[in-house]
Amino acid sequence: MADDATGRLREIEQELSVLRDELGERNDDPKDAGDAGAELTRIQEQSALIESLESEKRRLLESS
Repeated sequence: MADDATGRLREIEQELSVLRDELGERNDDPKDAGDAGAELTRIQEQSALIESLESEKRRLLESS
C-alpha cells in the first residue's frame, strides 16, 4: 500500500506541475467576449483540479 501511495503522490506532483505551468501561460492579448469567457472557464477548471489534487495529496500524506 505504501508503494501505491508513493506512486500516486509522484503522479499528483507531476499533474500539479503541469497544471500550474499551464495556468501561468496566460495570454493578455485582447479577446472577444467568447474567448475571454472560455479562458475564464479554463482557469476555473484548472484551479478546481489543482485544489482537488492538493486535497488528495494531503489525505495521502496524512494516512502514511
